[in-house]
Amino acid sequence: LFIAECESLPPSWVVIDTPDVDSIDLANWDVAARLRAAGDIMLAVLTSEKYQDDRVVDFFREAAASGRVVLPIMNKANPADGYAVAREQLAGFCASIGLENGPVFASPHALDLAVRGASAIARVDQPGTLLEFIGGLDPAEVKKQVYAATAAHFVEETACLRERIETACEALRAATQTFEESA
Repeated sequence: LFIAECESLPPSWVVIDTPDVDSIDLANWDVAARLRAAGDIMLAVLTSEKYQDDRVVDFFREAAASGRVVLPIMNKANPADGYAVAREQLAGFCASIGLENGPVFASPHALDLAVRGASAIARVDQPGTLLEFIGGLDPAEVKKQVYAATAAHFVEETACLRERIETACEALRAATQTFEESA
């Protein structure tokens, strides 16, 4: 784990970079899932080659379903026509993970973050930057949203588990009856 301070970010922020969620190393999937569970805001840094990758889509779909704020960023995007291609790709990604009307961002292929900083990552659905958007979020409201959605997701998953258990019990009862009849 590498830790660094960044003067352009508020001191209350902790930014954690996950390993690639579509890595060939399955251990990275577990690390990424644990970091997703610990975070409230997820930056989905995408590329034009992998923005519809099943593993990436599933990872961020689950993040959105559990109430995390998912902010898609098309990395190495072409700024032509106001990031037209990136906006189209981001719209497809958002539809795939179940986000409606959320903010979307792009960083141009020639962006030097070391020089220009995170404030240079443009919001492409309306004026603004990533840094401005995140700075405008209310941390307490984000925490409430994550908690409420996580609790609702847990209740939903528990109901599904109960249904699967009941189905298994019915199958075992039927098997028992079949075995008893055969005996």
